[in-house]
Amino acid sequence: MDWPVWWTYELICENPHLQKRMAERGFNEVELRETMQNATSWSPDPAVGRFRVETRFRNAPWRVIVEPDVAARQLHVVTAFEV
Repeated sequence: MDWPVWWTYELICENPHLQKRMAERGFNEVELRETMQNATSWSPDPAVGRFRVETRFRNAPWRVIVEPDVAARQLHVVTAFEV
């Protein structure tokens, strides 16, 4: 699979919504970063400017929603959840 240029951007995990979901779903930033390294595919999200990243975590399929900031060369994680 070809990955977009934003895939190489710095991963930002500071979103308050993400922080809440991490606590609820029992994962931390280190685990999220490891999960992103094992991503298998990506696709546009219905929300304009966002993308879905398909991966696996704890032997289950997961989806991570990201929003690239091209000007800052940052990839903001919006949320992550088991599919």
